[in-house]
Amino acid sequence: MNRAKASVIIATYHRPDTVRASVESCLAQDYGNLEIIVVDDNGQGSDFQIETRKVLSDLIDEKRIVYLANEKNSRVSQTRNNGINAASGKYILFLDDDDIFLPRKVSYQVSFLEQNPGYDGHAVGYQIMRNRGKTKADSIPVIGDFQHFAINGNSYTPMLCIKKEAIISVGGFKNVPQNEDYFLVLELLEANYKVYADERPLYLFNEQPHARVTLQDFEKTETMVAFFRAYLEKHRNRFTDENWNKAQARFITMTALRYYYEAYGYRIKTIPSWWKCYRMTGDRFYLKMIIKSITPEGLNNKIVSILKKINYRDA
Repeated sequence: MNRAKASVIIATYHRPDTVRASVESCLAQDYGNLEIIVVDDNGQGSDFQIETRKVLSDLIDEKRIVYLANEKNSRVSQTRNNGINAASGKYILFLDDDDIFLPRKVSYQVSFLEQNPGYDGHAVGYQIMRNRGKTKADSIPVIGDFQHFAINGNSYTPMLCIKKEAIISVGGFKNVPQNEDYFLVLELLEANYKVYADERPLYLFNEQPHARVTLQDFEKTETMVAFFRAYLEKHRNRFTDENWNKAQARFITMTALRYYYEAYGYRIKTIPSWWKCYRMTGDRFYLKMIIKSITPEGLNNKIVSILKKINYRDA
């Protein structure tokens, strides 16, 4: 049976220690007609670029992978677009340079799209790797139509298998400072392409230690949210008033969560945002976030523990 070619694009930056394992997980796929493209965004001649090429040199020389090196650091959206433009596959998949594909991921997703021509993309869940182990599915894709995805959507690039022609038609990844994968799916749905959400976990996400968020990170989040809001304003007529408020609350939440997961002093600053979201949507989730923002983390954990015990005794 002649199977359509699929291309996996791995964008790599500052991770010569993990990219080899990511590539090998693609080489171990049970799908025969697979192209693996590594796009190195370290900048030609940099120490990281030289080291990355070194750890992949045998695979490059044996032509088991395609290796492309950006002339200079171009950031992840342009790096993935460079891979897309070089890809010869009908279907495009993405893998981060510290994550792992499970052996059936490519065949499972391509088979679905081959058997369901009404869909242009397919998304799967993942398992989280912690301390060399893994848990059950910790995240599943949430897609639906344009309106539903804008409010509730969840999709990361390694979840996706998309027809190349669909990605090209929306111009690939846009140069937004964060959540470029979310925006790609949003644009696909806006253009009436269909993406199926499948809960099966087919890749391993390597959970990195939480890094201290800088002022620049906060600014990137605020820039990203402003970009999304401006985009959705152009499509206001697609939303009911109720769902428009939910969409706005989601973007407020994106900014608030960036502060919430930092020090206690930052969490206090999120309270006006949670209150505004509650007033807009009536969702009690935001009242819970106000309580959690007021309560120091240690005390918060004790309160949750006590409530669980009370619920258990009442059961």
